[in-house]
Amino acid sequence: MSIARRFVGRVLALVCLSAATAGAEPVGLFEILRHEVNAEGSAQIFDGGPADTFDFDFDLPGQVSIGTGASDSTGPGAGGTTAGAGFRSAFGSGGPGIFIMSTGVTASYVGGTPPWGGTSDTTMVSIIEFVMPAERADFTVAFRRDSVGFFSQSGSVLMENITANQELFFANDSLTFLGSFVSNVGDVIRVTSDFSAQGNVPADVFGVFGGLVSLDVDVIVPEPASVGFLGIGAVFCLSVRRRGRR
Repeated sequence: MSIARRFVGRVLALVCLSAATAGAEPVGLFEILRHEVNAEGSAQIFDGGPADTFDFDFDLPGQVSIGTGASDSTGPGAGGTTAGAGFRSAFGSGGPGIFIMSTGVTASYVGGTPPWGGTSDTTMVSIIEFVMPAERADFTVAFRRDSVGFFSQSGSVLMENITANQELFFANDSLTFLGSFVSNVGDVIRVTSDFSAQGNVPADVFGVFGGLVSLDVDVIVPEPASVGFLGIGAVFCLSVRRRGRR
């Protein structure tokens, strides 16, 4: 399978997402205070028809998954050309003490025969806030930006402790890393995703193109037993160092 087709498979998966409602429930140990999304997008094939669009502006703390898309297609009988755009902002539990966040936007074009050309674009700002249930948390971050052909993308992600006025991390380029932070129980943590993807494919071009920006964050509160073992290990190491100095 070509790189372009693997890429577009990811793009179309996000474009087809729809919103799912849920009650205002805590996610495991984490209390959700805010899930605000402002997004808009459009997709259009240059066949004389109207564009398909969406405009989304909500603050729904209890809605664990928010997403929608726009899609314009000529249909199989007219070459099967499709332009798509979409976004997603979601969170959930990955197990005891694990909070997972996933956000992303896509824009894509799949050229049929004859190639019609088309345009698509998406922008999104997502804000997710939760309350720290412990004094320490580990986190993993996977942030990616990809584009193929006539498409481009941009994006940034900021994670901060609002209560302590502290920036935990900021990124505007692709990265994957592990980290940890300390806080007070009850501190409010905010994750802001600011993403966009867009492209315009000329009418005489055949192919598969797209733009993608996505973020996945796992926040993990260590189990008390793990923290205890770390403390015992630290005491043991300190004891060994003292004996070595005698």
